[in-house]
Amino acid sequence: MSLDIQRIIAGKKAWRKTQAQLPIEEKLIILERLRDRARTLRAATKHKEDTVVDAGTTKPGTLSSNG
Repeated sequence: MSLDIQRIIAGKKAWRKTQAQLPIEEKLIILERLRDRARTLRAATKHKEDTVVDAGTTKPGTLSSNG
């Protein structure tokens, strides 16, 4: 099975353009859905919450908010 990389890249560009044109309210709804999904996955895999890097809560290169 061969991959058509150019077709994949073109599809990603088109998707990003579509997403960029959404109103901010819709982007925030998408963000909340993604956060809910991340919480569900975290709970399902039984990871401690502080082992997941959340934007703005940790220093770059660390895996917990402790350091």
